[in-house]
Amino acid sequence: NQILLALAIILILFGLAMANRATRPHIETAKQLFRKRRRNLRGKFDQLFSLMDRAAVIVGPNSQLSSRGFSGTTFSLARSAIHEIDELFIMSSATDRVMDEAEKLIHPKSVFAMLENVFSPRKFKKATALLGEKPIGFDREDNLEAILNESSKDTVATRSLLGDPEDYSPFHISFENLIAEFDERREEAEQKVNRLENGIDGLPLLQERVGGRLSELIARTEQQGQAAADDGLFPLLALRNRLIPAAEASLNEAAEIGQEDPVTALETEGIKAERQVEEGLAIANRIESVRYIDFPAVKNATERLEALNRNAAWVDA
Repeated sequence: NQILLALAIILILFGLAMANRATRPHIETAKQLFRKRRRNLRGKFDQLFSLMDRAAVIVGPNSQLSSRGFSGTTFSLARSAIHEIDELFIMSSATDRVMDEAEKLIHPKSVFAMLENVFSPRKFKKATALLGEKPIGFDREDNLEAILNESSKDTVATRSLLGDPEDYSPFHISFENLIAEFDERREEAEQKVNRLENGIDGLPLLQERVGGRLSELIARTEQQGQAAADDGLFPLLALRNRLIPAAEASLNEAAEIGQEDPVTALETEGIKAERQVEEGLAIANRIESVRYIDFPAVKNATERLEALNRNAAWVDA
């Protein structure tokens, strides 16, 4: 009996050793994939949360767009940006849920689960599937708000959708494809938020900047007009009678459009007014350079020629 018992114990130990040996490759595969996914996601959620915070400040939630009086490009761009950012948030929450589930499978807390992982590859295979080919996403019957609030990360739990949960369609995508699509969508959403920020926050700054430059242009052209009355050169009539009024009209039009559609206002009439003013200032710079630098230099050279008894009549010609 003792021999049989010893033999049984040996067989059990041998079986456990073989089970552990068969489990090791699955352990290493699951752990390596988990570390890889963690590297893949490093910094991505922080970038998304920063983008969410910017969007919340610039345009606010979807429910407040109409009350803010937005229309046209600004309204459609804001709705599109909110939708894309919310989809990214859903993707990040679903991903975070999968990472949390995989970590519990690979690094369980209970003693019995730890013992099972020593001798059984079952949980490691499941974790590898979760992090590999198994699609991530949500179905219509899932509670989307529960998915969003399920994450163990405080940074996720303290945020919510900018739109309404019913606006978002179910999706299923592999982890690998999700990471690539996440980056692409985040870049697109960031570009839209940048346009919104440039329009909503940047239009008043552009109006102030261009208005100041326009006043400078008007003052300088008036000064050149007075100088032209004395020497008959460079009256800048086209600048004073056409370009400056056109710039004023563009700036006024930008202010009018900007009351409801600041993005369009900045990207059309605002940019146009700025270009017109800068072109006018470039002309003023050149005229001032000719009048106050080039002409005195020519006059000085002419006087030197005459002092040397050289013919300088050709200069005036």
